[in-house]
Amino acid sequence: FERIGGKLHLTGDGENFAAYARHVTSLIDEATKKIAKGGRLRVASTLTVATTIFNDILRSFIDAHPDCELTFRCENTATVERMLLSNEIDLALVEGQIVSPLIVQHEVLDDELVLIVPPDHPFARKRSIAPHELSSLPFILREQGSGTRDIFDQTMALHEVQFTVRGILNNAEAIKLAVAEGLGASVISKLAIKRELARGELKAVKIQDLSFLRKFRVVYHRNKYLTEDMKEFAALCENR
Repeated sequence: FERIGGKLHLTGDGENFAAYARHVTSLIDEATKKIAKGGRLRVASTLTVATTIFNDILRSFIDAHPDCELTFRCENTATVERMLLSNEIDLALVEGQIVSPLIVQHEVLDDELVLIVPPDHPFARKRSIAPHELSSLPFILREQGSGTRDIFDQTMALHEVQFTVRGILNNAEAIKLAVAEGLGASVISKLAIKRELARGELKAVKIQDLSFLRKFRVVYHRNKYLTEDMKEFAALCENR
């Protein structure tokens, strides 16, 4: 602009710039209205979470925020951590331990893993077994990088119990079916076997002085801007 006769006047370049400025401010107004109406949220869960509580959380969020563009994934803990670090997802609910110091973790729910065997297994008739008896079992386990596998390995090592791996499956449903068929034993979330226990398809066996305990965690990158959608999704996880 230039000052002439005590007044400000736009120059030719100023007129051209003003047209761009009006366009930019119009886009900002449009973006603000779009975000207020419904943003985007990319979430993920680990397998155990996906087969127990995650669908209920997703349904509650969708019902409350129908205009939000929600997408979700299911991966093991190691993959979820990588996706958070590479900004492929905004937030996740996991059962495994995240190791990167760049990831913020909030514990939201207790979970217990239990030993499962087929109903005709000798252990199924016992009130409990001693930890050393686990050495006699062939186990069907999750893959390395799974939170369930991590807690199993850590707990067995802590109690100095040797074990044999017969099979590795990356699907909780496949593990339950394999155990029911008598192919081996496993350790799995108690939340994931409610129906099978009720129907008598599997038996949970108590282990004396040994338990597999862990926490479900809401996790996100520490440099992530927490939108209202992220905060509300995290709150649904905490209040589950």
